[in-house]
Amino acid sequence: MPRQRIRHSRETYAFPVDFPERLKRLQRESGLSWSDIARRLWPYRHTVW
Repeated sequence: MPRQRIRHSRETYAFPVDFPERLKRLQRESGLSWSDIARRLWPYRHTVW
């Protein structure tokens, strides 16, 4: 059986200018570690770091 081709979207999304501050506030107020936040938001932890 031939392998299926998987097409990944190259679509990008614009983040709000204050996104880093919002993310820091989320981490501080939630008490979650950066790894926990990354696991819940994106598949790669390095994206958050």
